Amino acid sequence: MATMIRYKALWLAGSGGAGVSTFHFEDISGPVAASVRAFFAALAADLPTDVSISFPGEYEIVDIPTGELTGTIGTGAPASVVGTSTNAYAAPAGARVRWITTNFVRGRRVTGSTFIVPLRNAAYDVDGTLTSAFSTILNNAASTLRGATTMRVYSRPQAGLSNGSVSVVTGSSVPDRAAILRSRRD
Repeated sequence: MATMIRYKALWLAGSGGAGVSTFHFEDISGPVAASVRAFFAALAADLPTDVSISFPGEYEIVDIPTGELTGTIGTGAPASVVGTSTNAYAAPAGARVRWITTNFVRGRRVTGSTFIVPLRNAAYDVDGTLTSAFSTILNNAASTLRGATTMRVYSRPQAGLSNGSVSVVTGSSVPDRAAILRSRRD
C-alpha cells in the first residue's frame, strides 16, 4: 500500500472563523510538525492578534490511491502560533503560497496552495498588492519549509478517472496580489 503523511495547521481567526491548512509529506523523516510550526511562526508579526494557529499531536497516514485515512502516528504537539499585529485587517484577504511541482495529472500541471488569511494592512502596498518586505518573508518561510521536509502535493482520486497521486514540491512562489479566501475548509 502506498501511503503519505498528512499534517494540518488549525486556524482560529476571530471574525474569519475556524479553518485548516493541510500539508502532505512523503514521510516524517524531517522535522515535519516543527517545520510547519516554524513556517507560521515566521509570519506571526503579520497576523492579527485574534489569529491563533494550533498544531495537532499526530500525523495522519493516508492511502494515496484512495485518499482514505489508514492510521495515525503520534508526535509532540508544537506550541500554537498567535498573531502579534494590532493593525487593522480585512478578514477574508491575505496572501497565497503556490507550491510548484513538475508533474501533470489529467492534463494539468499539479500545483498546491496555502492561503495565509487574514493579514495586517501593513502587508499590503498602496496599490493593493503585497509589499516586497512581506513577500520576502513569506517566500523565505516557504523555502525553509520545503528544504526541511519531504513536501508533496496530493491530487485526489476521481471515481472512474484516476487514483490519487502525489507530486514532489520542487519550488514555491508568492503571487504579488491579495488572495481572497471564500472558505476555511481546505
